[in-house]
Amino acid sequence: TAVAITKDDSDEETVRSRYEVLLGTNRKIADKNVSVGVLSGGSSGLVGGRIDIALAPFWLSASMGSGVDYSSWGLGLRKYLFPRLAVLPFVDIRYSEWLLKKSHDQRADFPYPQYATKSFFSNPFDKQTAHLVSPGLGMAYIGKEGFGLEVGAQYTWSFDMEQGAVLGSLGLVRYF
Repeated sequence: TAVAITKDDSDEETVRSRYEVLLGTNRKIADKNVSVGVLSGGSSGLVGGRIDIALAPFWLSASMGSGVDYSSWGLGLRKYLFPRLAVLPFVDIRYSEWLLKKSHDQRADFPYPQYATKSFFSNPFDKQTAHLVSPGLGMAYIGKEGFGLEVGAQYTWSFDMEQGAVLGSLGLVRYF
């Protein structure tokens, strides 16, 4: 909703309150300590869950995820650039491991997303672990009740294969 400030608004408290609504500063992440989220894509794989704990000025996170024929876990560090606003650009770095399950079919193809798993695993049928580091950036939005939405992009580098892939993520988050 739009908020208009007129010359008649001489009460400083009213003006500040209207700006807080306009900028979303009445629901800032700076007042939150924990978040729990469900993610699709990114370093968690196709789908995953994440929990974050605020350790000012950073957020420490742990995640678990899964994809077709692989599972993942990860740890990360995130910095929200403007923690007093409702729209929150962020930068983060994550370490994760993707664990590919053994396939008995020697004609197996790389699991989805193939462009990424081809960069992380040497073949699609042996049991393998990919050690990954992912610097990323994104944008989060936090609503009045603490529910949020985030989108991100990460360049995920495999130490084992010495190559990487760009991954995107979408998440629904609840901030407490």
